[in-house]
Amino acid sequence: MSAEPQVELGIAALAPSGDGYAASQWTYGVGREPSRAMRENGETGDVWLLSPLPRSATGTVRVERLRCISVPATLESRRALAVPMLATALWAWEEVGLELGETAVYASGTALDRMIGCVARWRGAVPIVRLAAAAGGSLDGVEDIDATDADVALKQLSETVRNARGFAAIDLSGRGEIFDILLEVLPRWGRILLGAPRSARVTVDFYNNVHRKGAYLRAVCLDPMALFDPARRQDRLEHVERAVRILSDDYLAGLCLGDD
Repeated sequence: MSAEPQVELGIAALAPSGDGYAASQWTYGVGREPSRAMRENGETGDVWLLSPLPRSATGTVRVERLRCISVPATLESRRALAVPMLATALWAWEEVGLELGETAVYASGTALDRMIGCVARWRGAVPIVRLAAAAGGSLDGVEDIDATDADVALKQLSETVRNARGFAAIDLSGRGEIFDILLEVLPRWGRILLGAPRSARVTVDFYNNVHRKGAYLRAVCLDPMALFDPARRQDRLEHVERAVRILSDDYLAGLCLGDD
């Protein structure tokens, strides 16, 4: 068997620590590779290549081409680094089927928090609620509920979603008590996407909170690093393209990156 084709990558920036669930020694980064098409046309120009990299990587490295994602060099490196996270957030709300006018709830816990909130706004969710370890620091139009005390959080969230016309939730916390809260408030036909590894075993009242409610539950690992696996990337390519278009807009990019 021949080795996977490799390319040289001049590293421009690495994703901040904690942007994924992969082993701590790995992250992803962005760098330059001359565009083959432009070279063949006798022109000059570059594309960004996003690639999984060791956290210790510096300078120029060789990477597997199949694991790279190309994005236009017109994006600054900070925006290019945001593409995998935004694409993951776009895919997540689409997977859970969030519709205009529905209630969106997400439990914070990863660097995807802001992207998840932005996409919920753009999909027209009303209201949008974030369950967080401490209130504050959320987006405009997003209600924060402090989840430190599970009983208090359950009461507050129950009041908020009482008259929900539809309900979709994403749990990024990995905490069993947060999952319990979401199941308790879940209305009939509600949907929950479990997007983080569980920190411990979780016991649920399956008959009352899942079966009788007709609940849709799906467990995935919402790790941007998954986009660099060619076998897992295929159903998310359109989300990568949409993320690039969004991040090419100064206003929308500012919302995603917290520059608003």
